[in-house]
Amino acid sequence: MRIYHILLTGLISFFISWPAFAGPGNARILLTGKNLNIETQRLTVKDLESTFSLVTLDLYNPWEKKTDKYTGFWMNDLIKKFAKPELKSLNIKAVDNYQVEFTAQDWTTFKILVATRVNNQYQPVRNKGPMRLIYANYDSSNVEHELTLTKWMWMIKTIEFK
Repeated sequence: MRIYHILLTGLISFFISWPAFAGPGNARILLTGKNLNIETQRLTVKDLESTFSLVTLDLYNPWEKKTDKYTGFWMNDLIKKFAKPELKSLNIKAVDNYQVEFTAQDWTTFKILVATRVNNQYQPVRNKGPMRLIYANYDSSNVEHELTLTKWMWMIKTIEFK
C-alpha cells in the first residue's frame, strides 16, 4: 500500500509540474547556446513577457489566411536582452523538432514578432502555442516576403543563441 501511495504521489507531482497542465502562459521555453549572455534557462512565456515591452498588433497570417490580434515582443529586443555581442544566428526549434536558423540579416531586415498571445489568449500547443513568430510587415505581393514563409514558426520550445 505504501509503494502505491508513493507512486501515486509521484505521478500527481509530475503531472502538476508538467507545462501542459500548468497552462500555456506557464509553458517553459529553453534559452541556450554559446552566445547567450546568461546561463541556460527555461523561462515561462509569462517570464519572457515580463522582460520586454509588449506590443499588440492586428496582423495577417498567410498560413491561416486571416488577421488576428497578436501580442508579444520583437525578436530584436530578445537579441538585445539575451545575446552576447558575437551572436551570429538564432536557431529556433519547435515542439515537433522543426527548426529554423535566423541571421542578423533576418532580424534587421524584417520586423519579427515573437508572439506570446493570439486574440489576448495564451495558446496551447494544439493551437500552435506557446509562442510563434509573425512577420509584422508581411506583404504577399513582395517576393522577399514570400521567401520568409518557411521561417514563420509556431509551437516554439527552444531558442539557441549561436
